[in-house]
Amino acid sequence: MDDVFVGSLMSAPVRTVGPDASAQAAAAVMRDEAVSSVVVVDDGDRPAGILTPTDYIHITADGIALSAERASSPPRAVDP
Repeated sequence: MDDVFVGSLMSAPVRTVGPDASAQAAAAVMRDEAVSSVVVVDDGDRPAGILTPTDYIHITADGIALSAERASSPPRAVDP
């Protein structure tokens, strides 16, 4: 796999939501766009976190209200 680069595997464009988006809206983006995560961006469109199905599982299991603020942060990134 040394000759396989993430740029050839990544989804583009990256699907994003703002920090004030509801968790339901973020889940709808994931469903409608058939992606497994959405990046939460700040007011300057800089990545602030990433929301994944695992985040939804932990939030729901803990009985915490779903919120885009619960996104994993900081998001990990690599160059394509």
